[in-house]
Amino acid sequence: MQKNLKGKIITVVGPSGVGKDTLIQNAKKILPFYFPKRIITRLENEKENEDFISVSLEEFRDKKKRGEFSLFWEAHEIHYGIPISVDQKINEGNIVIFNGSREAIPLIKKKFSELKIIHIHADKKILEKRLLLRGRESLDQIKLRLNRQNFQINKDAIVINNNKLISLVLKEFIEKINLISRSD
Repeated sequence: MQKNLKGKIITVVGPSGVGKDTLIQNAKKILPFYFPKRIITRLENEKENEDFISVSLEEFRDKKKRGEFSLFWEAHEIHYGIPISVDQKINEGNIVIFNGSREAIPLIKKKFSELKIIHIHADKKILEKRLLLRGRESLDQIKLRLNRQNFQINKDAIVINNNKLISLVLKEFIEKINLISRSD
């Protein structure tokens, strides 16, 4: 466990379709912080608005064996890795922001006890519409996904509601990140 970090680590979480990647991609253009690319065992053609490096399961396992990940986890049969460069960036005093998974929060906190969490939330109807537009799943699959999803929000999280115009949500997202970056 790393305590008394020089920098800060922020994970952005929330259900699929809530707009995490849209917010992160836009914040990247404005904020001078480090936004590492995740390494994921998802196909390249499934990227949509997500910024990640696609690898096979075998490549992922090899990277894991070689110690190339600061963090790694599995969610919904997909493997996720955050590059080891994150450790150095935090030790240099940088603010690191990445798209995480709600299920991985305990694991991330185990390594980075001072983790800050931004939870993006949206109404189920809005999520359903966004997931339909994404086109990866049928309406029935989406409804099943939304009905089984755990929408509990971590008690330590800063919550941002993404039911509004993206410009308003982005403004709030950037304000929250700036608050975290200036806090002790």
